[in-house]
Amino acid sequence: RGFVVVSDQRRPCPRFDPWRFASIDARRTHFIDRLNSMNRENIMARARARHILVETEEACLRLKTQIEAGADFGEMAAKHFNAHPVARGDLGEFGQGQMVAEFDKVVFNDAIGKVHGPVRTQFGYHLLEIVSRTA
Repeated sequence: RGFVVVSDQRRPCPRFDPWRFASIDARRTHFIDRLNSMNRENIMARARARHILVETEEACLRLKTQIEAGADFGEMAAKHFNAHPVARGDLGEFGQGQMVAEFDKVVFNDAIGKVHGPVRTQFGYHLLEIVSRTA
């Protein structure tokens, strides 16, 4: 038991299963390595965006007009949105499906670097600026 029968030419028997004798740690490591290599090939789309949340569509359109006229998105977010002023509306990096569906539709399909909106969600009306996006 525990021995592998080898033919006269010193080749392993066709029934030889190297995993049969491998430790659980070796199997786990191999499995994790395979998952990581598959994830590198199929990287999920990620994006970074900023937003401003207001209560009415009119206020949202007014802000969008000011930003398109040259106002800084970050300053407008700090001034008009009850977020932390240092964050300036920054949502950070997130994957598809982590935000509400209305956000995903805009952030993962529309142009980068432009102001989009108003986008209506259950929280109110948003202006979105897509900072970056991968895959």
